Amino acid sequence: MSTAAEGAAPEKPSRRATRAKPVALPTITEGEQRRVVSHVGLLSVLKISIAFYLATVVVWIVAFGSLWLVAQSAGIIDNLEDFIADLLAYEEFQFLSVEVLRAVTVIGVVWVTLATTLTMIAAAFYNVFADLLGGVEITIVDEPDENA
Repeated sequence: MSTAAEGAAPEKPSRRATRAKPVALPTITEGEQRRVVSHVGLLSVLKISIAFYLATVVVWIVAFGSLWLVAQSAGIIDNLEDFIADLLAYEEFQFLSVEVLRAVTVIGVVWVTLATTLTMIAAAFYNVFADLLGGVEITIVDEPDENA
């Protein structure tokens, strides 16, 4: 039995066969949804970052104040003041607790400003790159309520 295709040149592969195959995404099961975060609201990022960084500064100030009080009651601050006075050849050297706390607070405010600014810049860059590349895909899973 011979066919007309015998002896003929092999068929040219179809155009579809020569294309790269798309990457198969995991299948979505029941109760799952896929969403793409393609834009982040800059005002929302500003509010959240200010709240977050202010909270961290408050924690820093409370922790620093607590450590300062413990060090002062243990005599570590007095020993440090004597060491600095001897090192710099001063007759007397003294830390002013209020000035130290003020300096820590100013450093915290500067840090909140810089960190918030960098967070806003990062969010703006995310929006630009999400427009170019498509954003971040997340999968949301609806878990059944075990109490029902």
